[in-house]
This record gives sequence, C-alpha cells and structure tokens, in this order.
Amino acid sequence: MSISLDDYLETEEQAEKVLNVLATYNVYKPPVPTWIIQRMMPYLTMELKSMPEEVIGFSFPNKDKSHMLLNEKYSYGALRFTAFHEFYHLLNGKLGYSKDTPQGAAEEKKADFFAACLLMPARWFRKEWEKTGGDIEKIAKIFGVSVLAAHMRALNLEHYLRKN
Repeated sequence: MSISLDDYLETEEQAEKVLNVLATYNVYKPPVPTWIIQRMMPYLTMELKSMPEEVIGFSFPNKDKSHMLLNEKYSYGALRFTAFHEFYHLLNGKLGYSKDTPQGAAEEKKADFFAACLLMPARWFRKEWEKTGGDIEKIAKIFGVSVLAAHMRALNLEHYLRKN
C-alpha cells in the first residue's frame, strides 16, 4: 500500500486514513516503529551522525538510493519525529527548501503534520489523552516523541479532543 500525500494533508479526518497504512504493517498501537519508513522505502539508508546542533536531520536522493542523516546529539523522541518529517520530504520529492521562504515554510509545516499524523494518529492520541488525563509528558513517552511534538499535536487536535 502506498501513501498519497494529498490524501493526508487536507484534514484530520483524512489523516485518520493513516491507520490503514499502519495496519498494513500490523501496527495497531503506539509507538509507531521507524522500520516502517525503510519498509516503505527499501532503497533508503538512515544514519546517525554527529552534526552541528542547529541541524536535527536532513535527507537527499543520490542516484538510485535515498539517504537520511539524523543528528545523534538529539533525543530519541526528536529523532523519531525528524525521521518521519524527512520521510515526507523524500516521498514528496520536494527537497532543498529553505524554511526562511514562504514555500519552504509551507513544506516544513506539511512535513511536521505528516510526521505527527503517522506517529500520533488522532484516534490513538485521543485514547491516550483520555487515559492519561491529558498528561503531555506521559503521552510523549507512549508515542515515543518529544514533549514538544506531543504538545503541538494536542494543540492541532484541540477541536477533536473536546468532541464526545
């Protein structure tokens, strides 16, 4: 099963379709394993490297392979989020944007949203939100992401978390 980026970037309801993709890989609860990236993109090499602190990670194609480099100095949760963020860029094929340009900033937001949807599907997030009483630190640990990523996802899903 392949991912159509257009299907996942419009609304949270569409983003829920990500559960079907995860189910294809027998993933039915958090945390979502990063090996899914390599199963979907077997020609990808992922490496931890020592890099300047301002770089969390980046990806690039090279002939018939793609590469993802992640800064080993960052936390487990930040690296997982960054891996899925970079996965978006590789799938999308729009690499090399500067976040300082309007188009680049938009692409970065899409990549963040894509990573959040894959790592913290709305339905799962809501379930853990209810179980933990909205404890962001516990939720971050459950999903294997940073507290910041979990907090941003909660803000993104605020309308959804208030429903029902």
